[in-house]
Amino acid sequence: LCALHAAGIPPERAFEALQSFRGVKHRLEFLRNIQEVALYDDTAATSPAATHAAISALLERHSSVHVLVGGDAKGNEYSALKELITDPRVHLIGLGGSAAETLCGSGSTRATSLKEGIQLALDQCKKEDAVLVSPAGAGFHTAHSEGKGPGLRALLRRWGR
Repeated sequence: LCALHAAGIPPERAFEALQSFRGVKHRLEFLRNIQEVALYDDTAATSPAATHAAISALLERHSSVHVLVGGDAKGNEYSALKELITDPRVHLIGLGGSAAETLCGSGSTRATSLKEGIQLALDQCKKEDAVLVSPAGAGFHTAHSEGKGPGLRALLRRWGR
């Protein structure tokens, strides 16, 4: 805001712009509510740090966060994320790949498709929980995009209809 003020932009215009900002696609982007559960697209989060940040942010707003993870770990450091997911309010669903194998213990829920993973998450959720698709691994978006079943947006547009 200070920079905008210094550039001569009136505060009213700056606040209007901030209020109308919808966020960046695939970056902790709210998509819709299903059964009073908020669904977020964070598929651009292909590193453990990005997924950690998303989970931390949603834990401030929701009682529990059900996270779909997967993709290629590519030698990333997962210790901070592993520590965060010990929080009893965080529930993981693995969608394949070495990132899911690294994060999901033997008792974790697994899914074979994005649709199955979302359904499993919704089945576990209570009102005001969140479902977060935040892979923490590379290649997730490609593995779960059009041509291999509907992508996240297309899937959620049709959900329950």
